Amino acid sequence: MTEASIGINLGLRNAIIGIYKINGVEIIYNEFGNNKIPLIISFQKGEILFGESAKNIINKNAKNSIYEINKLIGKNYDDPDIQILKKNVSYIIEKDSKSNKPKIIIEDNYEIKSYTPEEIYALILNQLIKITLNSIDKIKNIVLTIPTYFNDSQKKSIENACNIAGLDVKLVKESIAACIAYNNDILDEQKNILVFSMGSSELNISIVKLKNSLFKIISNSHYLFGGDDIDNELVNFCLEKFKEENGYDISNNKKQMQKLKNQCKMAKEYLSWNIMFTIEIDNLDEDDFTFNIMKADIENIYIDLFNKCISYIENAIQKSNLNKRQINEIIFTGGSTNIPSLRELIKNYFYNSNTNFSINSEEINAYGATFMANNYDKKFEDDSNSENSYIDELSNSSEKENEINDKNNTHSSISINNYYIPLSLGIDKGDGIMEVIIPRNTKIPCKNSIQFYSLKNYNSFCNIYEGERKLVKYNNLLGIISLNNFQSEQIKKLIEITFEIDNEYYLLMIIKENNINIISIKIKLNLNQNEEEIKNKINEAKENEKNDEKEIEKLLKEMDDNEEYNKLLLKLKNEIEELKKENFNLKNINLKNIEEIKNQKNRLDKYEKENTITSNELSTYKSKIKNITDEMNNYEIERKKIQTKLDNYEKEKKVLQEQLNNSKIENKNFQSQLNSTNYK
Repeated sequence: MTEASIGINLGLRNAIIGIYKINGVEIIYNEFGNNKIPLIISFQKGEILFGESAKNIINKNAKNSIYEINKLIGKNYDDPDIQILKKNVSYIIEKDSKSNKPKIIIEDNYEIKSYTPEEIYALILNQLIKITLNSIDKIKNIVLTIPTYFNDSQKKSIENACNIAGLDVKLVKESIAACIAYNNDILDEQKNILVFSMGSSELNISIVKLKNSLFKIISNSHYLFGGDDIDNELVNFCLEKFKEENGYDISNNKKQMQKLKNQCKMAKEYLSWNIMFTIEIDNLDEDDFTFNIMKADIENIYIDLFNKCISYIENAIQKSNLNKRQINEIIFTGGSTNIPSLRELIKNYFYNSNTNFSINSEEINAYGATFMANNYDKKFEDDSNSENSYIDELSNSSEKENEINDKNNTHSSISINNYYIPLSLGIDKGDGIMEVIIPRNTKIPCKNSIQFYSLKNYNSFCNIYEGERKLVKYNNLLGIISLNNFQSEQIKKLIEITFEIDNEYYLLMIIKENNINIISIKIKLNLNQNEEEIKNKINEAKENEKNDEKEIEKLLKEMDDNEEYNKLLLKLKNEIEELKKENFNLKNINLKNIEEIKNQKNRLDKYEKENTITSNELSTYKSKIKNITDEMNNYEIERKKIQTKLDNYEKEKKVLQEQLNNSKIENKNFQSQLNSTNYK
């Protein structure tokens, strides 16, 4: 008999189950090859459906399909979150007059039933256990994760649900489970861990202290922000593109909007690992929509959202009384953290913290819970209430760490205002020549701008470089910024580029086109560079100065030779701009015509329907006429047969008449003879 301990990560929309086997944690996958079990329970015709089965009928059985139960459990009916949830779910939530708690109303087989959130939670747990028992014979221990931000009332409600389900379960907060997943074999260390957890609609940031082989959450921040917001940002971007290309808005078309949302979700996942994705939606309001979106575009769209994540992290660190240099490890959990640019931005923000991606970010919590279940009697979490004294201790230790860092690190935060830029920072304006914006040895913080007129068409990207050579190809590429959001493709325009470096080593680059703020990007600079390497780069620039000048002269001569071409190109571009404006105006003018065409189409459809009905009736009449004609033909054949008989009778009649006449003549002659004989 197979007996094993299991860990269950029961999230907002899905659950993941881990089993501890001899070779470690193994995640359960269902028959569809999916590790995520949808947390949907549906009542239909006296049966209880769960998971994929319930998800497949949710549209047909909406009122009896229960989901997002975590948002209900442990709360009073009057809670604002419950009132919001009532408007967004398809099932009925009412108030229990006795307890002021929410209750769920369903109607199955013409019978009205009510369930408490704890009872639904218990049903879900039993269904998850049933799924687990398909893989093992007996369950030894169970550990269940709960959201880190849950309060005592919510935790107590889940304990009640476990009792209703008849299960002996140990609860662990998701952040602690994530830390255990990566640190179960190195518990003797002392470290500060940031757990960044982002799902579809929620973001949770925890600071966890590992000390004396115990984990303690010293700071936790929870936000209603997640992957859905990222998807919506891309959807809005595509809507604007469609409106720009076709001249009208399709945001009120629910069916087509759903198609667009699905495509944008696919684009987000695909562009995490690829360069380009083509969004294709057939028959989008009678116009097909095809749009190529680049990885750089999508990262540019998300930059404001990602920067918001950085501000959330800063708040969480501030609440913990630590500073970011004291964060030793970063753990990413939740499907929405799989975007590489988001991970890279957060990693660069800390720059000295360890990150580990060896476990699937959606499975980390289940891994940690499963490991705990296998070590059921061992204590992992410091659940003492002395949080203030604990944070005070951290503050004292952070001061000691600062003292140590100040002695060993010349780039400590105390002397940050004495920093100087080690190598010049600049851009490529499109000619391959390094345009220095902030020269080396400039004191931090600093800010500088340059302005120039672009006389040639920009590429799709603007590159940021670091170095002392006069040609960008010999310098270090620091970052790339997409220029696809520029207002137009006009060639001659005033470009202003601003570099601003703050005390945290962040370079903020802002690009303006014709005095309008177009786009910005934030890059983490690495000022901890080897002095010997910096000297070598400066000497290399001096040694190659003459060669660089020769190359620049050659480049400038080629640009001069192309001046006539550039003028012609400028003229053509301006003409194209005018044609685009004219085309846009024509589209606007034709909107009424399009509407009229739609009306005519509706009238034509109506006529077609009437015509079809008339045609069917005509076919019926034709069929009846054919039947009547066939009957008449049959009658005609019968008539001819009868006529033939009549004709034959007539002939016989004539023959008989002739015979009769002859008989009469003979009789008359005979009578005459008789009379004559009698007379004699």
